[in-house]
Amino acid sequence: MVWETNRYKAPSKVPYTKEQIRDVFKRHETNGDGQLSKEELDAAFNELGAKWPPFRAWFARQ
Repeated sequence: MVWETNRYKAPSKVPYTKEQIRDVFKRHETNGDGQLSKEELDAAFNELGAKWPPFRAWFARQ
């Protein structure tokens, strides 16, 4: 029996470029410390349309 190890398929069309994503995160870095807080990450992921932005922000900070 052969097991399929890579079931995830990347979307055929990515809605944002790297530069656009970088700009979203830079725009949400509001306190000027050069790092994104959980709240700033949450807002950025929310703007990008992520599902469960608080979880993604928590996971990104780990």
